Amino acid sequence: MLKSEMTLEQLNQYLAEKASSIRTAFKIRDYYRANQQLLELIQVVPRHQNVLCDLAITEMRLGHYQVAYDYLQRAIQYHPHAVEINTYDAMCEVCYFLKDSQQQQYYGRLANQAKKDQVKDEPKIALLTSEAPVFDRNQVLENIISYSLFGDSPRYCEGAVLNVKFAQKIFPEWTCRFYIDETVPQQVVIRLQALGAQIIYVNAQQKQISGLFWRFFVMDDPKVKRFLVRDADSFLSYKEKAAIEDWISSKRYFHCMHDAYDHVELLLAGMFAGCTGVFENIAQDIQQFLHRDRYLIERVMDQHYLRYCIWPTAQQSILIHDSQGYDSKGIIFPLKTLEYDDGFYIGRIEANKKVKVHHDFKITDTVGWRLRDQHHQIICEYDVKELKEKYFYLMLSKLYTDHLESGNWYIETYKK
Repeated sequence: MLKSEMTLEQLNQYLAEKASSIRTAFKIRDYYRANQQLLELIQVVPRHQNVLCDLAITEMRLGHYQVAYDYLQRAIQYHPHAVEINTYDAMCEVCYFLKDSQQQQYYGRLANQAKKDQVKDEPKIALLTSEAPVFDRNQVLENIISYSLFGDSPRYCEGAVLNVKFAQKIFPEWTCRFYIDETVPQQVVIRLQALGAQIIYVNAQQKQISGLFWRFFVMDDPKVKRFLVRDADSFLSYKEKAAIEDWISSKRYFHCMHDAYDHVELLLAGMFAGCTGVFENIAQDIQQFLHRDRYLIERVMDQHYLRYCIWPTAQQSILIHDSQGYDSKGIIFPLKTLEYDDGFYIGRIEANKKVKVHHDFKITDTVGWRLRDQHHQIICEYDVKELKEKYFYLMLSKLYTDHLESGNWYIETYKK
């Protein structure tokens, strides 16, 4: 049956089925399948902005940047007075890949302002008219770098261990804290504690909330005065430390950073900081937010919470460091340095190297692996969850894979 011959009910059913199929493909990152579904759908609704934007995103993920740009231009041309935020976000990203820095910044600014406009009427929890409390460098247990940690992936677990080591050198006035559950291997917990990190196991009620949010619980801890909320798989740096010192000197309550092309959110979940005593009952507030179903995509729902529930209050007293020029009130970073490697920026995912490990075990065997250094000392050790082939993959930090590639370190497998 031709689409033109469908009844309204049949058309709505067709659109609903397509939308469901496309969401499933996006969830498993099958962008080719999503692209094919969207190409069919665009024939039915050729001017639909969200369809054009989703189609552009699939083309972008497939490396077809100019095609993606053209779809987004159509979306904007068809809806010049009602451009969706996601369209601006996607346009900012595709302009980066097209190496058009001027348009990248232009659309990044539009995305940033559109998000501010979206939440301008959201309630403010408090009026921040005074200066922020004085920062006490001697009270290291009152100054917390807060992380969520769950699961046994070395991407996050080793990132956590490395960050505690970095904090000892770069942030000696701060204490790393990890909100965790029982899925974190005990040997990782022991290593973190031995380095001086705080470990807080979330309770049964808190477990009902996604682990993405656990690190936010620090915001209403009465024992804490200041907090940095960070990602376990991004590395602390001296560039970041200089920005934090800038924030402390500003005497403002909150701080956020934008340091890469895709940092277009008002408050990035792993790149904001603040003073306690402003927000109360954070866990309950998060649950209410999730109940209202205001987030768009599950993997970034923590950032949507920050946009709707934290930004309206925080923006009254906030210092913004912005190397991209997206925020009209942003200032440049006080320190410009390419730590770790030439592509470094604050908030970068550091466990971005995939390592293929071969083994000689049966698929039914229980297998573990160890990373050893040039002196045969164990750096880390984990179990393999499930064997499907005669090899498995690991996601490890470049700090580890550089040693592996040079031949100084090696991975051994063993039957448990």
